[in-house]
Amino acid sequence: MTTSTIDTPRGLHVRYEKAGLILDALPVPASADVVIVEANIKIAKVKLEKHDFVLQADGDTEPTTAEVIVRDNARTSARIYFRIPTPKRSVRVAIRWREHSLGEITIPIQAAGDFLKGCTLRHVCLHAKVKETTVACKTIVQGQCQSLSASAVIVSPGSLASLADYDLHLQSDLPGVDFHGIPVGLTRAQLSVKETLLTVPLPKPKRMGDYRVSWQLDTHRLHECFLRVISKKKYMRSLRVSATRFVVKLESGEMRRLRWLPTCDGEPNLDGIVEAAPCFFISSSELAIAGWTRVTLGMVDVHGETSPNGSSQDLVITDGATPFMPITLTSHELRSIKHFTLATELGTIGTLPLVPAPTAQFNAEGAFDGNQEFLWSAAADEQLNEKLDQLLGGG
Repeated sequence: MTTSTIDTPRGLHVRYEKAGLILDALPVPASADVVIVEANIKIAKVKLEKHDFVLQADGDTEPTTAEVIVRDNARTSARIYFRIPTPKRSVRVAIRWREHSLGEITIPIQAAGDFLKGCTLRHVCLHAKVKETTVACKTIVQGQCQSLSASAVIVSPGSLASLADYDLHLQSDLPGVDFHGIPVGLTRAQLSVKETLLTVPLPKPKRMGDYRVSWQLDTHRLHECFLRVISKKKYMRSLRVSATRFVVKLESGEMRRLRWLPTCDGEPNLDGIVEAAPCFFISSSELAIAGWTRVTLGMVDVHGETSPNGSSQDLVITDGATPFMPITLTSHELRSIKHFTLATELGTIGTLPLVPAPTAQFNAEGAFDGNQEFLWSAAADEQLNEKLDQLLGGG
């Protein structure tokens, strides 16, 4: 028989058995059931005997003979398998056929403590379903959460099959969670990799307050997050209009988003505009909140009368900017509108005038002449902040 020179990275492979699986992800956990070493060789057409192939580990006096020999269909190559007990520490092993060396390879062993130290969680988050929307959150509104879940990506230095040695669970003081927490199970595919997404349903808290949810491996805490439950009234008071825009369609068909409509002599100039839609961006000042409320668009005409053509809608509103653009008006309809308002059940939270903030004029005493007719808005806030930035920055 003749053999080729073995290229170690390709010719020798280390696997192991753990949690009923045969795994390739190294290092080998110290708790692995058994280590499998595979040698790939080229052969001549001679009879192969298992006792002619041996594996010798550094420090061992007795070699291990091959357990299985598998030849390919062409009978020009073969795979030799050795099964050995899991070493207590990393070790170098040599493979021989009779007096010929077929190569050497290191079996890397991972101590139980190293796995525990190297096991981490990423993208840990709580999710609440509000209406038909799922929101990553830290705060919810009492009575508005339809379902609650926790998610995280668990990452380990080796195969996640080592989790079979630990009790992975969620510990929480949420109502409905018992003292032992919620156990987390993994599928075969998840156990075979080094990282995977975990999602665990949680009971809905019915009372206001602060709650804690922690991911645990036995008594080792991987991560801890908190959930705050607030009243609907507090949530409603936190709502605000953070920005306003007009989305306009020009005669050319082009769509534009404008802070203000074009003006001429302080009045809206709608020449070239086919239609426009008022858009309010609504947010909450509560950190990472998931909640909903009904918002209503109002239209005030040039005579100060509220138009009945407003629109109401239930919106899921977080601390991000939620757009609300319920209607589109023609240029003819816009000519009779002075400003738009946005309201909740607690009252008006924002306005959108059709004209920009007027330029302030100095009077004879060096003070500003006030403009009592101008209605302050989120867009005016933006305009003021830009002017202040230019003054402070020297622009």
